[in-house]
Amino acid sequence: MYESYRGVARALGLRLVPDDPGMMTFSFGVEGVLDGHPVQMTRFCGKGAHITTTSPFLPSLDLGLGLGRAGVLSTLTELLGAHEIEVGDPEFDATYAVRGDEPERVRALLTPAVRAELRTLRTNEIKLTDAWFSSDLSASVESVPELERAVREAVRIARVIEAASGAVPPASVLRPHYDAWMAFARERPMRVSATPLWLEGRVGRTLVGARAARKSATEIVFELSVGVEQSFGVGLSVRPRRTAFQKVLEMIDTPVPTGDEAFDAQFETRTPAPEQARHLLDASTRRGLLDLAPLGAVFFDDRGVALHASAASLEPSRFGAVIEAMRAIVEARFVSPAAYR
Repeated sequence: MYESYRGVARALGLRLVPDDPGMMTFSFGVEGVLDGHPVQMTRFCGKGAHITTTSPFLPSLDLGLGLGRAGVLSTLTELLGAHEIEVGDPEFDATYAVRGDEPERVRALLTPAVRAELRTLRTNEIKLTDAWFSSDLSASVESVPELERAVREAVRIARVIEAASGAVPPASVLRPHYDAWMAFARERPMRVSATPLWLEGRVGRTLVGARAARKSATEIVFELSVGVEQSFGVGLSVRPRRTAFQKVLEMIDTPVPTGDEAFDAQFETRTPAPEQARHLLDASTRRGLLDLAPLGAVFFDDRGVALHASAASLEPSRFGAVIEAMRAIVEARFVSPAAYR
């Protein structure tokens, strides 16, 4: 049984996990990167033994997507408030159950080319979500050719979905933000995606990134970051003050006071090198971090600054100004990294 998976690992350049399965191993399989895309195949043992192959989407979509064979679709998307969708292809609609937040966006993803690829799948148990494609096989099907086919299939479907997502319009709730991000990117050498909404590129001497993370059908969180390629190397970590329960951790890992009462009330600072960190966390930096705090959770370390904000707190018109404020914090740190050591 194990030898089939060793054969797949050798044939596809993957690794066996664990490397040497024992008699009491509950699950094992192969994982790695195939054709530039991550993939994992896991063989679950015992009662109900089966094989699951998963290939994630990088980054995850924001459609509230759920697709499976008709009659076996998980209730996960129902819990998220997604709607049943008919694509308009009678044969496809009879074969697959589809759910999503906005029917038109899901239909835009399920192009004729994508539907044709899904029709080639030979396994009955498949699942397509915002995060990944997966398929299940019976544990009785464990020849190297069959296992290899399942791995290649998962990667092929993931790549097809990722390619199709580029033509899907942004979520209606994110359209104003998309327009603002596009306006920011037009003046700079940056890449922007509508589905999922993200932006990245180099602005001046900084690396800028932003993405919209879908927490539920109605809750969107923005994650913005501005950083540098080379760490400043002082082990600095600044994060929002934690809850009373989490503060129990401070008994073992006490924050370092900066002497700035307003800052220390808002943030907890940790570093193994307080004197060197002082150069990074000067008065101007502390003021800049405090100015960002009303928007959401702010983090600062050797690589730069990050902000996690809700869609409500980060209005589209403020996006460019917030990024520039974050860049100002990082740009002020551009001296020789050796100065912090």
